[in-house]
Amino acid sequence: RMDSNKDDVVDEGEFVSGGGSKEEFDRYDKNKDGVLDKREMEARGADIVDQKAEAHAVVKGQADLERMDSNKDDVVDEGEFVSGGGSKEEFDRYDKNKDGVLDKREMEARGADIVDQKAEAHAVVKGQADLERMDSNKDGAVDKPEFFKAGGSAQEFDRYDVNKDCLLYTSPSPRDS
Repeated sequence: RMDSNKDDVVDEGEFVSGGGSKEEFDRYDKNKDGVLDKREMEARGADIVDQKAEAHAVVKGQADLERMDSNKDDVVDEGEFVSGGGSKEEFDRYDKNKDGVLDKREMEARGADIVDQKAEAHAVVKGQADLERMDSNKDGAVDKPEFFKAGGSAQEFDRYDVNKDCLLYTSPSPRDS
């Protein structure tokens, strides 16, 4: 989107015109060549996603704190936590300092875990849908030619092919069981 001249890199002018700052450009131009290549732009994208997830975790933690804190003392005790839908085991896991209450930070840590779990579940669903789309011969597996035809790279294929059988399965592989 920022690559207005379509040369596959983003220079500082394009970056600033696209809403970025000079300081941000300098931070992501790791090799200091005056342009952001695909890898540098991907790093920026990953940081933006991380920042949004962190902000979402804070909001989730604060919302759960407000919802569960029935006596409005700005902490959640075990009884409030269990009444609010949590379990004793979960309470114990997040009560890091073992003071018998979950404070704002501990509730934010819980929020971060919930956000991470939801993101992971979404990624799995999206990944399965992508594999089903790539499986042009509908044999239940994506081989390298199908993966490349869909725009993937050899490096990506190798990263996802965890059992190294040169296939990515559209559902769990019988060999994974």
